Amino acid sequence: MKIVILTLPLHTNYGGILQCYALQTILERMGHKVQVLSKPKYRRSHYWKFPFAVLYRIFSRYILGKDTSIWKDPYRFSCQHTDRFIHQYIHQFIRRKWNSKAIANFDAIIVGSDQVWRQEYWGNIPPENAFLDFLKDSSIKRIAYAASFGVDKCNYTTDFLKKCVPLLHRFDAVSVRESSGIEICRKYFGVETCQKIDPTLLLDSTDYIQLINQTTTKPSGGDLLVYILDETYEKRKIIESVS
Repeated sequence: MKIVILTLPLHTNYGGILQCYALQTILERMGHKVQVLSKPKYRRSHYWKFPFAVLYRIFSRYILGKDTSIWKDPYRFSCQHTDRFIHQYIHQFIRRKWNSKAIANFDAIIVGSDQVWRQEYWGNIPPENAFLDFLKDSSIKRIAYAASFGVDKCNYTTDFLKKCVPLLHRFDAVSVRESSGIEICRKYFGVETCQKIDPTLLLDSTDYIQLINQTTTKPSGGDLLVYILDETYEKRKIIESVS
């Protein structure tokens, strides 16, 4: 089968990138042809904003005295390696517009894993896309694998539920990552589902060791990289203590 995966945008979230890589890898080992539905990394507005961003960094460096790179966006420092990994290992199917015509050549679309059903994580992409609203009446198979709401209780508005409840009923199979997701699907969507493990756990440790052995990145020499999900004062104090 030709399968397309729909997950959260792949930027600098290590877990999000690895779960996508793992699901893609497992499906390919089953004999399927797999790609990941993506949008262009930069919107058209990004390019005309660039000169203004450079002027702001010049102001920050020479007027405010901050240690700011003028030509490089600070974001580029954090994504230089994740971008390389995505380019090398993720088979992206990039389309500016997502619709049934764009994926007409695929047999199935899989939503997941990660917190794909957490509205605030989709940024400029309509969160109802994660429920495949753009497919309209397409006959493509719709599957959710280990999808997560990211919270223990449903925090969707009534209007959003009205949009997405009938959409989830059109799925051929639904599984969630947390047990709380089973109850949310049953109580708010009227859909029975089951719990499945995150795709990263479908691979063996040797799969990740092989990835590590393929890298050409040199050791940092002692610098400390900190990756925090949902930063808090307590986490910051622990980091400061360790460093």
